[in-house]
Amino acid sequence: MSDMTPAVGYTEMRDSGFPDIGCVPSAWSIMKVKHIFDVICGATPKENPENWDGNIPWIGPSDMPMTGTIEHGKRFISELGYASCGTTLVPQNSIIISTRAPIGKICIAANRLGTNQGCKALVPRNKSINNRFFAYYLRSIIERLEVDGTGTTFKELSTSKLLNEPLIAPPISEQSAIAAYLDTQCAKIDEIIAEAKASIEDYKQWKASIIYEAVTKGLDPNAEMKDSGIEWIGEIPKEWLVTKMRKVASFYNGDRTSRYPKPDDFVVAGVPFINSTNLNGDTLNMTSCKYITEEKYNSLSGTKLRPNDIVYCLRGSVGKCAINTTLQRGTVASSLMSIRAERINPYFLLFVLLSDVISRQTGVYINGTCAANLSAENVGGFAVPFPPAQEQGQIAECLMRKGAMIDELIADKSKFIANLDTYKKSLIYEVVTGKRRVC
Repeated sequence: MSDMTPAVGYTEMRDSGFPDIGCVPSAWSIMKVKHIFDVICGATPKENPENWDGNIPWIGPSDMPMTGTIEHGKRFISELGYASCGTTLVPQNSIIISTRAPIGKICIAANRLGTNQGCKALVPRNKSINNRFFAYYLRSIIERLEVDGTGTTFKELSTSKLLNEPLIAPPISEQSAIAAYLDTQCAKIDEIIAEAKASIEDYKQWKASIIYEAVTKGLDPNAEMKDSGIEWIGEIPKEWLVTKMRKVASFYNGDRTSRYPKPDDFVVAGVPFINSTNLNGDTLNMTSCKYITEEKYNSLSGTKLRPNDIVYCLRGSVGKCAINTTLQRGTVASSLMSIRAERINPYFLLFVLLSDVISRQTGVYINGTCAANLSAENVGGFAVPFPPAQEQGQIAECLMRKGAMIDELIADKSKFIANLDTYKKSLIYEVVTGKRRVC
């Protein structure tokens, strides 16, 4: 971003009195939200059909992007619904903040709309402010807003806390200049981030196509082919077979008895208890792993993990899977199962499970039953390509090598995006607090 304004601040600065803000230009005012804005809280009509499917836009935190503007959410309420719940439509250009689940999404209303109780709207008391400046400022103090949230089930930023949050208020001419500058610079950064994210998706598609071609066509482009008889597999090399997964592997569910671990059964260190969050990549990711005691582990009737077992998600994130390359023991959540390869190379089977060969069969089952879950029996009935043993190993080795290369490219792009996000946050903070002067 070589065209960025040099980081030159104001000549006269003073302490703001807030550690996360630091010094600000002496000519800028420091006041509270309640001195500049009125706060409007949202509400939700009852689930009466007459209250819904009208023409009044209505949003909640799940509808909101992290930044930008918003016109409407997934649902609309009727005039009757609006009158029934005591909410107030917020004017166009109001700043909308999600104040629970999560705290800190900040958007500007593109038109009049209603919100649920998870949002609060800041409505300017007069027109002599630039709402975009204050939206940028609030984004710079998201961490403080999160800290100010209270609650046991989930954190919520109360109206009284929000009203008393400190604001920095430059003269209106500087507010507008700062907002315009940040609009331009953030748009440039966002464009670069969007391109990097698109590259990541291209890499993922590339990896998926390489996996699919290898597990269905092999590595020899000159191999004589035959029809597999399975639509989503297509042609396969002449020497290959197609078999049911239950004929080459065994399946072990997670514990589903009354002995299943409760929240207070988890400990800081012990026997690994794998859930779907640990299926982040081709191999198990132990970063956020939970643990149970040896005694609890021995009491469970679910799978006892072994090296090279594949952990597979049956409910929720259906189809996510990873191979156990490190754990000598462990068990899995009830929504998961382990697949133990017996007559097939476990790494070849992993890549089959990661390919469209399985995802298409999963999709057919889920779409046919309207149930976002599978059973071990369902997975056992899936058709899988079955090359000769030596070829399975060669394909697995090739895919591990190519996959590692693509994963490295994805990791580099992800790091680049994270650095840009950090730079963007730093830029906003420096400009809205006067550390960097742009006008």
